[in-house]
Amino acid sequence: MTFHVVIGTKAQWIKMAPVLIEMRRRGLALRVIDSGQHAEVTRRVREHFSLPEPDLYIGGGTSVKTIGSGLKWLATISSLAARSRKALRKSVFSDQDGMVLVHGDNLTTAIGVALAFRAGLPFAIVEAGLRSGHPLHPFPEELLRVILPRAAGLLFAPSQTAVDNLKKMKVRGRVVYTAGNTIADALRLVLGLDLPQAQDYGLWNFHRLETLLVPGRVDKLCRLLLDARRHGPVKFILDLPTRPKLETTGWLERLERAGVELLPVLAYPEFIGLLARAGYVATDGGSIQEECALLGVPCLLLRRKTERPDGLGRNVSLLADMTPETFLSQLEEYRTAPVFPRNSPSALIAKELQTTLSGG
Repeated sequence: MTFHVVIGTKAQWIKMAPVLIEMRRRGLALRVIDSGQHAEVTRRVREHFSLPEPDLYIGGGTSVKTIGSGLKWLATISSLAARSRKALRKSVFSDQDGMVLVHGDNLTTAIGVALAFRAGLPFAIVEAGLRSGHPLHPFPEELLRVILPRAAGLLFAPSQTAVDNLKKMKVRGRVVYTAGNTIADALRLVLGLDLPQAQDYGLWNFHRLETLLVPGRVDKLCRLLLDARRHGPVKFILDLPTRPKLETTGWLERLERAGVELLPVLAYPEFIGLLARAGYVATDGGSIQEECALLGVPCLLLRRKTERPDGLGRNVSLLADMTPETFLSQLEEYRTAPVFPRNSPSALIAKELQTTLSGG
């Protein structure tokens, strides 16, 4: 049986890299299908983790940066999915039976599930069971969390809360508790055991659709960023969709004039080194929240609520619950010791897949 792994975003490649490494170590037959959602930046992720090129690209080699490019990307993949089952199995799955493995709850996840369904293949979800409890927050992730797990044959849940959520949904598939998120294994591979000393800069990043598309949201966050700049140095990482938004609103020039250090998307080792040394992090990203929680870096989450319990009440605070001024005045109270799972979630996932292969 072949495992067809459908991924395509930078976060998916980072979180699935240690899983792919473990699968290859165990000799499992696998094919990697890249959706092309973040095609231009994921190549560097593969290079760092010494992973080969995907077996197949289905969405082109240019990252989705704008709504227009996103619609074109979806149209390309939709035309592929519209083929007959026989043609789809041959063109996408190389006429091989097996199981489709997807990650998380984004558009690439939905694409992987749709292709599996059209080809008549079972599928499994890594990092299943997250829930915010609000159907439109975040969008479309929360809707996908409600729909996709109900048809999955195997679901890997990173926390007991995620396990409980899946049980409440009464999913039909087998739920496996991984006792942690695979991003912990990615961090181990990048940082080893030597964690750097904290410096005085703040590391900012926001890129989610709900942030960039909600009227007034970017203006509010940029004003908060300028306020934070008065407290000390600020480095702002501009994700692919963030830069054009700031350019069209005039904020890019204003932030640069204010002395904010504007950085492009970095290779994962560089980014993690920057994050691990930061005095604090301000972000709307769920994966960055998880990384901060593991490393003990103070994190202000630029969202009203989060589906992830990682770090909350310890070193992560929601913007909805605390002003940046208060957060910045209490940084030392938010810095904690690193907390990593005792075992490898990625190894557990690979082991379960091997058990599935043998019919156990």
